[in-house]
Amino acid sequence: QVQSRVSRQIGTLEAVEDGVILHCYADGLEWMARFLIGTSLRFSVIKPPELRDKLREIARIIYNMTREEHDAPDT
Repeated sequence: QVQSRVSRQIGTLEAVEDGVILHCYADGLEWMARFLIGTSLRFSVIKPPELRDKLREIARIIYNMTREEHDAPDT
């Protein structure tokens, strides 16, 4: 399943007992965070810790966007 969502240009995949490790390098944390989210796969970030921070930041933004109530005018 991972191989179908992560191309070889992104990085290398290593099968491990609990799943798969993606080894890769990215120009920016924002891009990597959005890429991981876009795979729709469950994942954990081993390193760098800054990537976890970026994922949390994006999650907060999405949460805030969805929790705001906008009342539609009555028609």
